[in-house]
Amino acid sequence: MSYVYNLNIKSYEKEFLHNFLQKIKILFEKSNVAKKVVVCSQQIKKRKKTVLSSPHVNKKAKEQFEKKAYSKVLKHIPNHAIDNETLLILHRILNQKAFNFSISLKVKSF
Repeated sequence: MSYVYNLNIKSYEKEFLHNFLQKIKILFEKSNVAKKVVVCSQQIKKRKKTVLSSPHVNKKAKEQFEKKAYSKVLKHIPNHAIDNETLLILHRILNQKAFNFSISLKVKSF
């Protein structure tokens, strides 16, 4: 049975996301666990907020703020069935705590 691991990584900073993905790819390549590591689909979600500048009178005076969320999917196809080394690497990645990004893991078998 073969597995594909999809790491969904989301961040509000594009450069941080790119650097983090490069580190993960290097980690998988050094350990020789991956048959293939592919970075897919970059999605950008924009959120706009409008706030009144003046609290009382001028309804026409408004300010807009925009927040962009970047996300990428890293697909990892292991060389063989699930082994301890692959699980250890995925565990290290998922347990990284930072306020800059969020990570989720999906495992597909075929």
